[in-house]
Amino acid sequence: ALERALATGETQHFFYELREGDGETRSFEARAAPMRGGDVLFVIRDVTESKRNEAALVAAREEAMERNLRKTQFLANVSHEIRTPLNGILGVTELLRQQQLTGDLREYVDVLQGAGESLLAIVNDVLDLSKIEAGKLTLLVDDFDLETAIAPTADGFSVIAQGKGLDFKIDVAPEARCASRGDADRIRQIVGNLLSNAVKFTLHGEVSAHF
Repeated sequence: ALERALATGETQHFFYELREGDGETRSFEARAAPMRGGDVLFVIRDVTESKRNEAALVAAREEAMERNLRKTQFLANVSHEIRTPLNGILGVTELLRQQQLTGDLREYVDVLQGAGESLLAIVNDVLDLSKIEAGKLTLLVDDFDLETAIAPTADGFSVIAQGKGLDFKIDVAPEARCASRGDADRIRQIVGNLLSNAVKFTLHGEVSAHF
């Protein structure tokens, strides 16, 4: 460094390490700056702690990335495991709907199917979470009927609201009943989250949503 500083007339910057008698290694940053008259100014700084902190930050970042990867894999595995019995429930529910059911029994089976489909959508959203973290989530853009799309979700929360003694009302304005375009599953998810909070935190009175 001394020779390069004298030869080039430029400040030289370098790192080196020294091992102490107890075996500990310390890191140093040094600068060699040429001065007038052929002298060289050396500036040496102990950077052992900053190097250790830097290494600790790198290790913490790698550990966090590893935890996120394990979490994503866990969510994907659990979601797949849940979907299997849930699809079985929906299959049996569909068989029940094909029977000659009347009155309240028909209504209950319809609500059961709607709730099962909503739950399946939530499970799929958990899978989507892993896709979001992997940067692979895509939104569907398609035509759909808003009233038809949210009906199963609304029916499910209607039953819950009635069980709490609440009035429940969903109103879709005529201008909103025309064909919509977007991701129907995301709309159902949003409506479901809103209704869930409304029913959960309403102790008496009415829960209503207007679109």
